[in-house]
Amino acid sequence: MNLHALRIFTNVAKLGGITAAANSMLLSQPAVTIQIRKLENEIGAKLIEGKGRGIQLTPEGKFLYEQGMRLFYLEAQIDAKLGKFLAKEDKIHIASSYIPINYILPPIIAKYKLAYPHIEFVVSLGNVQSVEEQVLNYEVDFGFVVQSKMGHTDLQFEKVVDIPFWFIVHPSHPLRFHFSIGLDSFKN
Repeated sequence: MNLHALRIFTNVAKLGGITAAANSMLLSQPAVTIQIRKLENEIGAKLIEGKGRGIQLTPEGKFLYEQGMRLFYLEAQIDAKLGKFLAKEDKIHIASSYIPINYILPPIIAKYKLAYPHIEFVVSLGNVQSVEEQVLNYEVDFGFVVQSKMGHTDLQFEKVVDIPFWFIVHPSHPLRFHFSIGLDSFKN
């Protein structure tokens, strides 16, 4: 696949039109259109359709756009990480959902920082879906989530810790008996 044409296509899709992409890439509109047509011929599928003054992605176009964005983000990450590696700068990017970021990661990061004080951590908070998307798009090195059903098939999930949850109620509370019976089904 022609990566130059793919880069042009992802810019067209991201900016929503051939004119905007041509202007941002300092290319002529016909040159952009020719590259899109060559890419469509190469893969054997129509990628965009005209929609008023803009464009609309076909299902194939949407798929290729998402994959192209992942590819070019990875390319940018490789450049950035290589530069940091050569400069001997170390930074670890982590995406996490609420429970790990507040209760699990702090002691782990603290212990790691004692052993490797030059390492910098950048931790971002999000829901499970956003953590998965950040890992998929190579925006972070890895993610932590608390979830029983794991999502995306392109990601590898590994259980690292059991998190005990406790139901607490005063012994004289009238709902003590009702909740304790219902919670038995959640115990392992």
